[in-house]
Amino acid sequence: MDALKGLARRATQTFREKVSNADSTSDGGLIDTTKKVRQFEKTAVTLSDKVLRVAKLIEELGSLVRDIGEEYKQMPDLFPETQQLADDTLAFGTTLVQKAQEHQAPLKDHAFDLLGNFIKDIQKMRDIEEDRKKKQLEYDFFRQKVLELRKSPPKDFTRIPRNEQILETWRTELWKSTEANKAIVSMLFSQGQRAIDQSVLTVGQVLNSFLNIAASGAKHTYGNARLPLYPVAPLLTPAPLPPNPLPPFQYPNTTGQPPAPVNYAPSGDYNSPNPPHSQQWQQPQPPQQHQQQPAWGQQQQPPQQNWGQQQQPQQPQHQQQQQPPSWNPQPQNQAPQQPAAWATPQQQPQHQQQQNSDPHQTQQQWPQSAPQSQSNRPEQPPQPAPQQEQQYQHATAPAEQQQAPKPSE
Repeated sequence: MDALKGLARRATQTFREKVSNADSTSDGGLIDTTKKVRQFEKTAVTLSDKVLRVAKLIEELGSLVRDIGEEYKQMPDLFPETQQLADDTLAFGTTLVQKAQEHQAPLKDHAFDLLGNFIKDIQKMRDIEEDRKKKQLEYDFFRQKVLELRKSPPKDFTRIPRNEQILETWRTELWKSTEANKAIVSMLFSQGQRAIDQSVLTVGQVLNSFLNIAASGAKHTYGNARLPLYPVAPLLTPAPLPPNPLPPFQYPNTTGQPPAPVNYAPSGDYNSPNPPHSQQWQQPQPPQQHQQQPAWGQQQQPPQQNWGQQQQPQQPQHQQQQQPPSWNPQPQNQAPQQPAAWATPQQQPQHQQQQNSDPHQTQQQWPQSAPQSQSNRPEQPPQPAPQQEQQYQHATAPAEQQQAPKPSE
C-alpha cells in the first residue's frame, strides 16, 4: 500500500513540474559533472571499437604478407633470385603475424579492458541517479504540501507537524542519495579520463613498436633484393604456316549443268511454292492486235438476250475464267485449238464437256452477256428457237460457228 501511495505522489509531483512549472530541488555541479561523464561514455564506446579494429589490422597485415609469399612461391619457373625473394617474403609475413599477436596483449590489457570497465561502471551511476530522482520527487511533494498547509492551517493541528516530520525524513534520504551520486560521478569522471588517455597512448605505442618491427623487417628483406635479367628472346620460336591438312574440295560431276527444274505442285494446290503464272483460275488476256474483226459487210451487233428464257445469274469470277476465251487469233478455215489447261475432256468441268460434245446445242443457244453458271443448276433440254432468230444468229455468228454442221430439223 505504501508503494502505491509513493508511486501516486511521485506521479503527481512529476505532473506538477511539467505543467505548472513547480520548483524542484537540483544540484548544478552534479548535473554538469554528470553530463561530462556521459560524454566520456560516448567517447569510450567509440574508442573501444577503434582499438579492436587496430588489433585486427596489425594481424591482418601480417597475414596478407604471408599469403603473398605463399602465392609467389607456388609460381612455376622461378629464377634463383625470385625464389629467394619468395622465401624472404613468406618469412617476413610469418614474423609479422607473430609480432601482431604479441602486440595484441597490451592493447587488450591497457586499452580495450580499461574502456570496457569504465563503460560497465556507467550503469552504477544510472541506478544511483534513478534512486535519487525518486527521493527528490518525494521530498518536493511533501515540501509543497507543508507550504500549502502553512498558508491555510487546517482544523487538525497535528497535520502540519506530522508532514514536517515526513519532509525531514525525505530530506535526509535525498541528501544521502545525492552524496552517493556525487561520489560515483567523481569516480567515473576520473576513471573515464584515465581509461581514454591510457587507451590512446597504448594504441600509439603498439603501432610504433609494430611498425618499427615491420619497417626493419621490410628493410632487411627487400633492401638488397634484386630482380634477375629476363631473356629477350621469345620463349616459343615462331613457326611457318603449316600445310593445309584438308584436301581441296571437289565438286560433283553435275558441276556446270543447269539446275534441275522445280516440280511445282498441281495448279489447284495453293500451298505450292512459286506457282506458275498461268493457272486454271486465271484467264489469259488476249493481245490487242489479234482481236477478231467482224466480217466484211457485216456490222457488229450488240449481244442479244433470250427474252423467252429466264436470265441466268452471273457466274463468279473463278468460274468465268474456266470458260474458253471468246477470241480466236487462228484463221477461219482452221479448227480452233484449245488451251493447255483444258485440252482433254478429263481436265474440263462436267458442264463444259457437255457443251463441247454437243455442237448443235451450243449453236442454238442465244449469246449471253455473261457466261452462265451450270455447276449448281440441273440440265434443261434445249428449246428450239424461231426461224427468224436462227437466221439472224447464223448471220451474226463467228466464222468458226458457221462452219459447224447445222442441226437436223
